[in-house]
Amino acid sequence: MSKALEWKGEFANLRELGPDGQAIDYSLTEDTAVEGFTASVTGSLENGFTVKNVSGKAQNVSVTKEWDDDKDAAGKRPDQVTVHLLVNGEDSGQSLILNKDNGWKGNFSELDAADSLGTAITYSVLEEDVEGYTASTSGDVQDGFVITNTIKKSEPTPTPTPTPAVETTSVSVTKAWSDENDASGKRPAEVVIHLLANGRDTGKTLTLSADNNWKGTFFGLAVQENGTDIEYTVAEEQVTDYNAYFSGNAEDGFKVTNALVTSGTTPNSPTNPSNTDNGSGSNSSNPSSPSNGGSGSNSSSPTNPSNWTVHPAIATNPSGKGDGTMTYSDAAK
Repeated sequence: MSKALEWKGEFANLRELGPDGQAIDYSLTEDTAVEGFTASVTGSLENGFTVKNVSGKAQNVSVTKEWDDDKDAAGKRPDQVTVHLLVNGEDSGQSLILNKDNGWKGNFSELDAADSLGTAITYSVLEEDVEGYTASTSGDVQDGFVITNTIKKSEPTPTPTPTPAVETTSVSVTKAWSDENDASGKRPAEVVIHLLANGRDTGKTLTLSADNNWKGTFFGLAVQENGTDIEYTVAEEQVTDYNAYFSGNAEDGFKVTNALVTSGTTPNSPTNPSNTDNGSGSNSSNPSSPSNGGSGSNSSSPTNPSNWTVHPAIATNPSGKGDGTMTYSDAAK
């Protein structure tokens, strides 16, 4: 075989059977070793054989590191990188340290071109990940490999979607007394006010006493529920020997006046206190029949305890006097 014959040839007129009548198994070997090359044979009698001569000359694989990071403007470039040599895609265990001192260049030297069977070895390189950079590899064994590290661009921080502000309100409560400055000594040290939302107990309370000047405020209250405005009212836990009268509203604040039950006055009845200390007690008639047909009667929510005195938000004073707000407790029913 020669270059003139395009390195091809043929064995013709071969016997299929041997003297014993058995099929002959043909194979090939290259008798004359080619200096500097290792021969390997593949194929079959049916499809033809290929004799491949691979140069056994030792090879060098060079590696160059390049940076695409605007001359390390971000200051993220590392002091060194590690590059591994792969043999047929597998780590060979050999590696190079590239840094500024060696010009970011290195060589894997004296590498076999073929394995023990004469099969050519495929060499490639792989760099250990460099934080903040993306690596790309170009080149080959003959010309050398170039690994370019490109700095990752910082992704803009997404602007968080603002949470819609929940509109809130507050409800203030003031306690007044109609008891001749506690001449009887029956005024309690404190009273408890409950906040109702649409007639239902919210679980929020205020404790009013002389220490806080008998005043308090419910803060951070939602204005709406399911798109509908919430109607806030208040209730007072029943005070022994006193009737409670309410005035005001959620927007301007509520005033709860407790009038001492005197001789001839029915507890929790709508009788007007005649000597309210601050004049804020509201005149009222029978609360069970407000003139506008409102909720003055039975204004307590079914979920509210019977010892509460509850503010009927839409009661109207039948007598036309005062501000028309009045309450009664279940005990007066």
